[in-house]
Amino acid sequence: MRRRLKQWMVFLPIFFFLACQPTGPKWEERHFYHWKMNWSWGEAETQGMQALGSKTIYLHLADLDWVPGQKGIFPIANLQLPKDFSPPAVWEEVRPVVFITNRSFLQQNKPGQLEVLARELANYLRAYEEKLPPRLAFKELQIDCDWSLKTKASYFMFLKLLKKELGPNLRLSVTLRLHQVKYQQKTGIPPADRAVLMFYNMGALRDWETDNSILDLELAQSYLENFSTYPLPMDLALPIFHWGACFRNGELLYLLNKKTEADFLATGLAHEKLGPRRYKVLAEGFFGGHFLYAGDQIRFEACSLDELEQSLQALRPIWPKMQDSQLLFYELQSVYLEQLSAERLRSIY
Repeated sequence: MRRRLKQWMVFLPIFFFLACQPTGPKWEERHFYHWKMNWSWGEAETQGMQALGSKTIYLHLADLDWVPGQKGIFPIANLQLPKDFSPPAVWEEVRPVVFITNRSFLQQNKPGQLEVLARELANYLRAYEEKLPPRLAFKELQIDCDWSLKTKASYFMFLKLLKKELGPNLRLSVTLRLHQVKYQQKTGIPPADRAVLMFYNMGALRDWETDNSILDLELAQSYLENFSTYPLPMDLALPIFHWGACFRNGELLYLLNKKTEADFLATGLAHEKLGPRRYKVLAEGFFGGHFLYAGDQIRFEACSLDELEQSLQALRPIWPKMQDSQLLFYELQSVYLEQLSAERLRSIY
């Protein structure tokens, strides 16, 4: 009896350890989005991917929008690759991403129009693929569109037509927002192979009283429902970018992209601190490529490593049961890695 008791005592710490482990996805596979339209790549980006343990890049190719003068959906921004472009050696897979405005599908929504759009986008994709070596032939295309109830039918039809144009060997993934998961029966399930939840840009950016429009965990909590019933395999995208939101006379004027509170203070511009990460400009001057006037107000927004980890902890228990959920970070730029290193992003759990 004592011998059996001793045997069980040996295993008790192991059982206790396993019982204390959090259930849900580990998001072991982690990648970056590359979103810049003017091509640039340096050692910092390569080292970032290596530190994250990633060999796959989500590459933003184009923005599509409705162009009234041409009465159609056309690229309004393209990734500009140099003639002597050579893909970074760290890349082993490229997953192209195309953003399409929601309003595009309010205008171009007839079956014939959508067939043309799907065919032209597939040809557009193949043209980009020819600029890459055969080893980087596309295996997946991601469409980023925040569709609405008014555009759901035309957007979903477009996805079906696009999937047909792409053929059986190319996966089609789409982006999701929180409300499209919680209210999935109303917003619908897009006809795609996979989805990625964009867990950011969730607050009221244009409201000066908003604390952090990029990541608001308190607001997010009200949407964390119906995840277990979502039928598509789902990945997760978290923000690592930062900016300053500049207000004038109570209205959002523009975003000071890639600018931090420290950048502002380093300018020496006269200011009044209004609260955490909030300032009032007291004397006019230049900052972040913009001319600021006395009275302008700036709210700086960013995400800490703790907040990213809290996001994972909130989502893990409710995440759909699957083995290969990936964690993506928006977006890969050296200036963002200076604030949140890839080594630290690799370690969050």
